[in-house]
Amino acid sequence: MVFADRNKVKRVFLNLVNNAIQAFPCGEKVSVRTFAEKGAAVFQVIDRGCGIEPEHLESVFHPFFTTKKSGTGLGLGIAKKIVEAHGGKISFRLNRDKGVTFTVALSSKALNRPYQETGPEDEGKEKEGGESSRASKET
Repeated sequence: MVFADRNKVKRVFLNLVNNAIQAFPCGEKVSVRTFAEKGAAVFQVIDRGCGIEPEHLESVFHPFFTTKKSGTGLGLGIAKKIVEAHGGKISFRLNRDKGVTFTVALSSKALNRPYQETGPEDEGKEKEGGESSRASKET
């Protein structure tokens, strides 16, 4: 049996897909991959957009960070918080040719325990299995 808040995980997935759609020119495709790897359920959202500028690599998951003309800059920060609350990891890498691949890995060990919402009092605390990486760097 797998425990996860379906609506919250769906929110992460839709946020990543919407960001990918907004990042590429018309006519390009967004790819989604799902697979199991090393005891984790993994999904990837791959776009062929303009990528992420080097000066923004460290800020992608920060609250209120955005490069869009409209938007709050909360989407990826919320996605990270949801994934980590589920004991998972979220990361991204720049694609060799162009665009970005976001990867979410939810450990089967973490998925087999009840989902627990974290509150403001947990802010800044490291959570078991809640590490995330950005551009191959641990945070």
